[in-house]
Amino acid sequence: MRFVTFNICGINNVLSYHPWNEQRSFEHMFAVLKADVICLQETKLQPHLLKREHALVPGYDSYWSFSNTKKGYSGVAVYVKHGIKVLKAEEGLTGQLVSPDSKKGLTYQQLYERQRERDGSSKSCIGAYPEGNPQRLFQVDSEGRSLVLDLGFCVVFGLYCPSTATEGEERDAYRDDYFGLLEERVNLLVEAGREVVVMGDLNVARELYDSAEGMQALHKAKHITLPTLGDKEEGRFVEVFEKLNPGQCKSWREAKVGRRVFHRLVPDLLQDSCRDKHPNRPDMYTCWNVMMNYRPGNFGSRIDYVLASKGLKVEDADILPHLEGSDHCPVYAEVREPDACQEKDNRATQGAANQTKQASSSAPNSFRPKLFHRTNKQFVQTTSVMSMFRAQTPPTKGITKPKAPSKSTAKKQAAISSFFQKPDPEAAVVSTCVSDVHTKPLGQSQSPAVSPNIESTYQGCDAGAHATREGEDTRPQMATRLDLPEPTEYLDIAERVEEAEKVASQWSKIMTKKPAPVCAHNLPAVLRTTRKKGPNQGKHFWVCGQNHSLQLVGDSYKASADPDAKGSQDDTSARCNFFQWK
Repeated sequence: MRFVTFNICGINNVLSYHPWNEQRSFEHMFAVLKADVICLQETKLQPHLLKREHALVPGYDSYWSFSNTKKGYSGVAVYVKHGIKVLKAEEGLTGQLVSPDSKKGLTYQQLYERQRERDGSSKSCIGAYPEGNPQRLFQVDSEGRSLVLDLGFCVVFGLYCPSTATEGEERDAYRDDYFGLLEERVNLLVEAGREVVVMGDLNVARELYDSAEGMQALHKAKHITLPTLGDKEEGRFVEVFEKLNPGQCKSWREAKVGRRVFHRLVPDLLQDSCRDKHPNRPDMYTCWNVMMNYRPGNFGSRIDYVLASKGLKVEDADILPHLEGSDHCPVYAEVREPDACQEKDNRATQGAANQTKQASSSAPNSFRPKLFHRTNKQFVQTTSVMSMFRAQTPPTKGITKPKAPSKSTAKKQAAISSFFQKPDPEAAVVSTCVSDVHTKPLGQSQSPAVSPNIESTYQGCDAGAHATREGEDTRPQMATRLDLPEPTEYLDIAERVEEAEKVASQWSKIMTKKPAPVCAHNLPAVLRTTRKKGPNQGKHFWVCGQNHSLQLVGDSYKASADPDAKGSQDDTSARCNFFQWK
């Protein structure tokens, strides 16, 4: 399974860059990244700004977390490929946000405890929540930085950790709390026997050689010694750097809370997938200062990771610096499920296949956690009433609406004596044929394309009646001509389509802007506004739209710039006396 993390620095901007601007779709992006599970950070969206193309990417289900404190800030989204079942999904790291599964407004932790007391286990909450002040825990999850998904064989954390760039005691305390709670929850899950994948923009340069700026500053101050170019070419850069600067490397790891937490988790509990696969690669950066144009020279830092617990085998991992779109690059890791989980899933899949035919792996899962529906319910079914009417098959020509049956012709209960009378075989066959046509579901053999009109149906049944008279099967039939069902299905559709078109026409007339009146020249008038102070100030009126007026000079009219002068209606270049209030 391929896990991908990508800080896109604004979901509305990333598709404007190469190579994503070739098709401008997330479907194309995910296909290029070959992602099974992808975590996007810094979506910078609010729930009301979420669009259909963001939420419903073909072939993927999406889960979202939004910032409740600032607009256009932070935000995390995790997309899971169809065919990968998400058992549970939670927003936040601490379990203190309200669960969409709770009708009483309970948090994930409260709902988890209640379900455990009642059923012995929780069907909607992951569990292993950290302890602490509920108010402070809620504040940690209020910035839309965390999503936690249970995929069965592992628990996936999609994270956008707070940055060290923002200084201040309050932000320092928030950042320390965030990393401390992350460490606690990962430890609790591992202790409970769960496998864990932590991926995202962690905003932590694990080692000193993972930060070009840090190495440059210490090298200028002559506190560190850099390996030679030959060491770098021979693939021994990291090994030589740590031998030359052991004290500075240790000081770097202990300088920040985030780094201390990182080194308590890695390598004891989690694997650093990219560094484990490329242990001596220098300059393996994932983030650059694009304002200073540092990316072309590869002067950056490694702060994006895919970390996997020891029970998961990482088969491949790398960074993708050639794919642009933001100041970060994508990072991926291909993780194989544990053998025990894989065998269990195979047995479950085989058993389900024996009972019923399963949908293809590209089909969406029938079960989705409530977190999916809470965010995407507005996009799942968006068919309008008008489109439903227009999508129906048009009615067949030649069918007329039958008259309503009168009381005298309505079907009545047959008398007992009729059971002993031999019915007309022709009528019986006609009844049987037409009944077969109209009792099947709409859209099958009774569609207008197959039965062009009722008369052809009678003709086909007449032929069948003739064949029956010549055949050997002459068993009596109970039906009579009065049993013919009325062909109202097509007529109902025709009436609905006609009514919908009438409503659409009426609305278009109401919403259409009225045309401007015509002046004495039979030309469209122009709209003016009264500016003179008085009772009519601000009112709109229509006047002739000609640019100049004619004024009587001697025995003839001449052009005048005076806007109050009135011209002749016969002269098309002069403004006439037309006036009309709007």
